[in-house]
Amino acid sequence: MRPGPALVAFGSYLSAALLVGGHVPLVERRMFEFPSGAEPMVAPLFRADGVWASPWSYTGFGGVRPEDVDVAHQGYRCTVQQHFSEQQAWIAAHPAAADSGPGPVVIEVGVVILSVGPEGKVYAEDRVDARGTAWPVGGR
Repeated sequence: MRPGPALVAFGSYLSAALLVGGHVPLVERRMFEFPSGAEPMVAPLFRADGVWASPWSYTGFGGVRPEDVDVAHQGYRCTVQQHFSEQQAWIAAHPAAADSGPGPVVIEVGVVILSVGPEGKVYAEDRVDARGTAWPVGGR
């Protein structure tokens, strides 16, 4: 059995990469890095009446503005950046109507700061950036 063209091309590419640069291209790019356990990371926080919830289950947000979603989270790494942007866009697209009054559900928006201690235990610290109200989808 003879090696196929793809296998020959891969072997040539890998050989040239290792001989010329001493490394495999793309592996050293930040987008392919795994986050270090020593650095704190963030994930989006969204709670409804104190319980973890999905923002897509609520509408008519009052007291919580799109800019309250910390999409920059300066000083922290994040591997789920798109979730922050999606949450911000959902809140922007579903504000409370001027005549609706406050929703029946208390909403909290912020970040969860995740870190790994020296003993290997994962620690989570909630940082609430804004509180407001909302309506359950289909609950008006």
